[in-house]
Amino acid sequence: MVVNAHGGLVKLEMEVPPAQPIVLRHPRSGVEAEARVVRVENPPGGFMAVSFEFLEPSPHFWPVEFPPEDWGR
Repeated sequence: MVVNAHGGLVKLEMEVPPAQPIVLRHPRSGVEAEARVVRVENPPGGFMAVSFEFLEPSPHFWPVEFPPEDWGR
């Protein structure tokens, strides 16, 4: 649902508790990254909204381009 260099937000059908260590595997590249669950919400719709953070920043885990370093604020 949401991704960034520090983690993301995913929909899961299973329940996980906050602070749960997890390993994510990118389905196309097979790359794995360790993370931990930060927050869990149970919105209507039969799934869990799980926020997680990588144990180490992983800007190349997701296949998206982040702003270049020379962009100003």
